Amino acid sequence: MQDSPLSITASITGILTFIAAICAFIYVRYNTLRNGGMEIGTIIDSVTATIEESRAIALSGPATQPGDDPDSSRLKKLVSELYSTETDILAQCTIVFGKDLGKLQLGSRPSGSTSTSATWKDVVKEVDDAQKRWQQQQRRRRYGLRVTEKYFRPVIDLVDSYPTGWAITISVLSLGATPTMIRWYRARKKVFEMIQQREIIRSRLLFHQISIANHQIIVANSIARNQEMMVRDLLEENSKLESRLSMLSNIAAHTNQCVERVAHDNDEIKGLILTLINSAYQQDRTQKPDTVHFRSSSGSLNDSDPANQHDRTQKPGTVHSRSSSGSSSD
Repeated sequence: MQDSPLSITASITGILTFIAAICAFIYVRYNTLRNGGMEIGTIIDSVTATIEESRAIALSGPATQPGDDPDSSRLKKLVSELYSTETDILAQCTIVFGKDLGKLQLGSRPSGSTSTSATWKDVVKEVDDAQKRWQQQQRRRRYGLRVTEKYFRPVIDLVDSYPTGWAITISVLSLGATPTMIRWYRARKKVFEMIQQREIIRSRLLFHQISIANHQIIVANSIARNQEMMVRDLLEENSKLESRLSMLSNIAAHTNQCVERVAHDNDEIKGLILTLINSAYQQDRTQKPDTVHFRSSSGSLNDSDPANQHDRTQKPGTVHSRSSSGSSSD
């Protein structure tokens, strides 16, 4: 009994599909292995480019205090989380890749222009501490495998007895995967989760900085408006003072004019008084000879009076009596 053309076509199609799937798997596996080293290098470069700056910002200010501003406290916490996440990423990448950070030159990193050997040594020390914590976690996870190791000891001994054959078998089954790549794909998911967490922290940090900047802009605008109102008030007060000063200057000018007029009137009064005094003095001088003549004429009349003559005749006796009384007293 012959197969129908349709069944033959379906069988051929299935075989070709299986071969294509195998080829696709080999291609994807090859590209994955080829790009694994590039992924690790890119991640290490991206972390080392900013880890020193993150550390400097995280350690620049004091720790969060109970009385701090909520915005500043949140900002410090986000920066500390960012630095801790970058340290963990770098620690896991160095564990997988087997790369010693102490051998990296400052100029080989993107942040080499702003880096110093002291800060980089501090970063390497903190990354080593993170590696130790990571290795302790891995040891705790491997404790269960060590318990069951005694049950698989015969199989392990068989593998150790034929190292070359098993190495070829493992290389074929792993399709060229190296121990570094195997370690990388074990930790790849965890590393990418931490990278995603780092990007989330960066986004939150950026939004928080934008909100703080927006708040500062609002405060600055309110201060600017208040200052503008103060300037307007000062200008109004200045205009009022200028008007008052102009009024005072006008009053002072009018007062000066009045004083000048009074001084001029005083000069005129003084001149008038002097004129009157001079005229009175001249009039007195003109009247003095008439007074003397009147007095002389009155004197002659008195001499012709008999009473006056009688008085004159008695005056010597009076004088004589005064002199005699004076001598008697002596």
